Amino acid sequence: MVEWTSGVPLLVVCTARPELLARRPGWGGGKTNALTLALSPLSDDETTRLVHALLEQAVLPADLQQTLVERAGGNPLYAEEFARLVAEQGSAVDAVRSLPETVQGIIAARLDALPSEEKAFLQDAAVVGRVFWLGAVCRMGSVARAEAEQRLHALERKDFVRRARRASVEGETEYAFRHILLRDVAYSQIPRAERAEKHRFAAEWIASLGRPDDHAEMLAHHYLTALELNRAAGKDDPALAERALPALRRAGDRAMALAAYEQAVRFYASALELSPSDDPERPHLLFRRGQASYSAEGSGLDQLTEALEALRASGDDEGAAEAATAVGKLLWYRGERDRALVYVDEADELLSTRPPSPAKANALLRRSAFHLVTGEFPETLALAREALPIVEGLGLDALRARVLNLIGWSRVGIGDPEGLRDLEKSVEIAQAANEFEHLHSSFENLRASQFALGQLAEASATVRRHSESTESAGRGKLADRRWVEVLRAAEAFRQGS
Repeated sequence: MVEWTSGVPLLVVCTARPELLARRPGWGGGKTNALTLALSPLSDDETTRLVHALLEQAVLPADLQQTLVERAGGNPLYAEEFARLVAEQGSAVDAVRSLPETVQGIIAARLDALPSEEKAFLQDAAVVGRVFWLGAVCRMGSVARAEAEQRLHALERKDFVRRARRASVEGETEYAFRHILLRDVAYSQIPRAERAEKHRFAAEWIASLGRPDDHAEMLAHHYLTALELNRAAGKDDPALAERALPALRRAGDRAMALAAYEQAVRFYASALELSPSDDPERPHLLFRRGQASYSAEGSGLDQLTEALEALRASGDDEGAAEAATAVGKLLWYRGERDRALVYVDEADELLSTRPPSPAKANALLRRSAFHLVTGEFPETLALAREALPIVEGLGLDALRARVLNLIGWSRVGIGDPEGLRDLEKSVEIAQAANEFEHLHSSFENLRASQFALGQLAEASATVRRHSESTESAGRGKLADRRWVEVLRAAEAFRQGS
């Protein structure tokens, strides 16, 4: 994929190692598996030849050509937008004489030259995003579909938008701005007082599609933007906040399921800002925020502890046990093992008389993992096997992968090579369920077990599979992704490459 910036240099985006973008997460459209390469600006001669090719004429008057070259500054996008401005004005001479200083200026001039109804339609489309759908823009501007299609055909002929061959929303016609700057300039021309209402319309259209999980992030974005614009204008809209809260919560859950932990933290934090102190869902939201913070950056103790206190006070034993287990896990990894065991003991006590549940399985597995870290393999195996029928009975694939991981690793630890089969099954289940956190642990324990048993070729193959899985997902904890890089480097060193 190629992105052109408003200035120079040109940016080329391609897949690569995700950590290379850690310092500039906006590069590559926010994709963590992208690499941005800076290319040199065009020379004056190259700019001139590009303009001539775009205009399909050999030469411009020398003084006008010099002005154009100076303004372009080697940016090919400037030259491209200039050519479109000429096509619309009908005169290269007039276009150069009124030439704005920046690409944004040229785009703004092109927008201002549009008929008012086309310009308004394009601005509504800009609210939806670089990619937009006919139904959304019709709803926002109260435009009949047939009339909207005519406007889009006109805008497509003028190179503002292009139609997608396939729509990502079933039953809709999808378009995209030809360049992100076209969308940004069109959006910037909308009076600020109108933007919040337009984002609300966009959110309502997305919600009307009836696929809240698939569209969770997009819906949350529009509600959040509408709220932020209202706050900036000093307006309070309780009804909007009420609709935004479940959308933000769902977007956080979706991000967590995809191991996009930094995004999950942002969504949950925004949801907590909207959540009333007496909201019965608030403790669970605090718990999710704490889990996301732990996975993103190893923090979250304050949110998890607050959630635990609130769940205790409300009499939610299941929720309190989950929170206590999570607090214990975080403290354990911080080296506070005595404190960690206190919380895991509390979880066990809360659940001792309750029927099988995910919380009960989690508590057993957390204690099992503690024994694994200290090399107490028989205790690890006994607790994991106690959890297995609970997990299988409840159909919890994510926890089943974790159970088999613990069983397999502890079996190898006591000298039983058949534990490798459990570890392979753990990898298989975690991959099928897209459980990235469990998948990382399963791959790593499988590799370590193979290496410990002298199966060096198999261990090398597991490192490759682990690396491929991490790169293709482009998600997961940063620490886990870095660990895979360490394994690859160690493997290359071992093989002399």
